[in-house]
Amino acid sequence: MKFEDLPNEIFIDLFEYFDVLQIFIIFYNLNTRFNQLLNRSHVLNLQKISKTDFNIHYARYHSTISKTIRSIYIADHDETPDLPTRFFSQYFSASYFPSLRSLTIDSMRSMDTLISLLNHCQQLDHFQQLKLIHCHMSTNQHLIWNLPYLTHCSIDEENTIEKTLHQLSTRSNSIKNLALKHFACDSHTLNNILEQTPKLTHLTIAVVIHRLDLPVDLSRLIQLNLSFDGSKEVLFSLFQSMIHLRFLICKIYNFFIDGNEWQKLIENDLIHLEQIHFKIAFKFLQNLSIESQITNLLLTYQTSFWLTERKQYIRCQWDPSDPFQQAYLYTLPYYFPKFHLIKTLVSKSTCSNSNDFWCYDHADKLAYEKHSSQDFPIRFSRLSQLDLILPFHKNFLSTISSWIHLHTLDVVLLQNDSIYEQLQLILDRAPNLYLLRFSHLSEFDVRLFQLTSRSIRRLDFFTKESMLYNWYFDREQCLAFAQSSLGQQCQTLVIDIDHRSNILEIIEHMSQLRSLTFHCKDDRWKAKSNDDELIQWLHDNLPFQCDIIRNQHEKLVLHIWIR
Repeated sequence: MKFEDLPNEIFIDLFEYFDVLQIFIIFYNLNTRFNQLLNRSHVLNLQKISKTDFNIHYARYHSTISKTIRSIYIADHDETPDLPTRFFSQYFSASYFPSLRSLTIDSMRSMDTLISLLNHCQQLDHFQQLKLIHCHMSTNQHLIWNLPYLTHCSIDEENTIEKTLHQLSTRSNSIKNLALKHFACDSHTLNNILEQTPKLTHLTIAVVIHRLDLPVDLSRLIQLNLSFDGSKEVLFSLFQSMIHLRFLICKIYNFFIDGNEWQKLIENDLIHLEQIHFKIAFKFLQNLSIESQITNLLLTYQTSFWLTERKQYIRCQWDPSDPFQQAYLYTLPYYFPKFHLIKTLVSKSTCSNSNDFWCYDHADKLAYEKHSSQDFPIRFSRLSQLDLILPFHKNFLSTISSWIHLHTLDVVLLQNDSIYEQLQLILDRAPNLYLLRFSHLSEFDVRLFQLTSRSIRRLDFFTKESMLYNWYFDREQCLAFAQSSLGQQCQTLVIDIDHRSNILEIIEHMSQLRSLTFHCKDDRWKAKSNDDELIQWLHDNLPFQCDIIRNQHEKLVLHIWIR
């Protein structure tokens, strides 16, 4: 059977694994049948698009692709510097994307472009989902609440947005699902969000309230993902208003809730609650036995309400060597995306079988800082990111039961003869690893340039620590890296260099390099000067097609989009 003889259903399933632009580049105009099938492709993911593909191929297929696109994902990352501004200023309008339902923007440099984009989205009859990540949108939230058909909104922003939401005066009668991440709000801001979003039923939010100055009505919520810091009395007051809540995920800081207190809340106030997943960070009481405190706490979760009625188990985890006596109490199975393994951990649970619930499949990010022979029984099978200090004890390898999903590896290399051998061992186990980041290099070693991996396409050597301690690649090290196996396949590089001439060496010798982000030791940029001497030097010495951009938020960081 020939490839083109396969039934349409197989091609449709196959196309789901590729971005629409990739499919068009490969299949468009091969025959009429493929052209008809391509019109069923609806996702445009420009997250890692090359400059060549964007400038040539997307420009060629834009008018054909745009009419059927339902979802766009675009990012201003080191791979694609300033791409959202370019894309939305050149190619976006309501008439170009009449079927658009979902839009995700990860970073945006131009606030004017973002405002124009949101105004265009008001004209889209099917636009329902918006996700903004690090777009530095400290004002103009009213444009989001003005979108007439928007039902799902996620804003992942820093604290600058909190004041604006406190003053928000535009009401949305369509938003039902709202996620506000990486900033905390007080009771006044929370009340205003609820007032201006009357149809809200699903909410993700962080709240810091130590005293409740005014009542908060959360009775419309069906699902809540809550991070809470404040007093127990305030939290209980909030829970008592959630009379229709069915699904609760919560992280609580600085106090614990025992099983009897939860039971009273669930039976009297959260009467419709179907699922609860919590993680509580608290400190043990001083001058009392830790063992007795844990035993007494877990006893409150070993009642028929928890074990028989709800069939839910609890684990308490702590580090005996921690001088602050910090502990964590969480439901099983573990439901949260991040986990931190540090030093020596001890745990106790309410499980009758001590071997139960050690597979933490919901966690996709692990920070591992242990260097002991302790064999902790937790197993991770779906990690996408691993933060690791090397050297590690050999027992660590058994902690990860599957490496197939690992996308990002962030390592700290301490001085030890085995660190590069251990690092190569991990690279050999991770077939889909894309990004290798060195958060700390204790020294430059020739073995760094002997590492190999078939999948890695991005390397980061640039860190805040390197700016502080002046760890720069010199010309010899730049050439050694550029000619190494990883250097020859690298498409995105983030690096500190001691002299601007090294940029020319890197771009000349790394034939696959698409984008370069760097901090240069001899950069003489000054905040009050209109003359950017380094950028002018780069324009004079690099090929004309290279786009050169100075980072708006980290002014000593520059980006070059090469090819």
